Amino acid sequence: MRAGLPALALALLVAACGTLQEQCLRLEARELYLLDRRIAETQATLQRGYALEEVEEREWRWVICGPGRPGAPGQPPEPPERCWEEVSRFVVRPKAVNIADERRKLASLQGSRRQVELANAPAIAACKAKYPE
Repeated sequence: MRAGLPALALALLVAACGTLQEQCLRLEARELYLLDRRIAETQATLQRGYALEEVEEREWRWVICGPGRPGAPGQPPEPPERCWEEVSRFVVRPKAVNIADERRKLASLQGSRRQVELANAPAIAACKAKYPE
């Protein structure tokens, strides 16, 4: 039974990566996927009327940095050592955008997508022919 577990794990890992056709399409259409993501982001910005930007915030926190020492017999233990530590976190904030610029950007991205789609059509067709589902 144990010898079958590695084979089963490998089979599940390969299955999780997609079919051969999906793998081929992922390689050939990578630029299309990236353009689609940028188009979706730009459309969402236009719908909201503002962009979202991720900003790193840094702050100092008073944290436990060492254990306390045991107390003398009959005495309570000493509290743990504390020190200041700088911590960063990422916050999403609204950002003003020029709507006209965003519309031009969207039109440009959509035009680029059409060009890339035409350029990649033979490779995508080859993937579908080579690995039919």
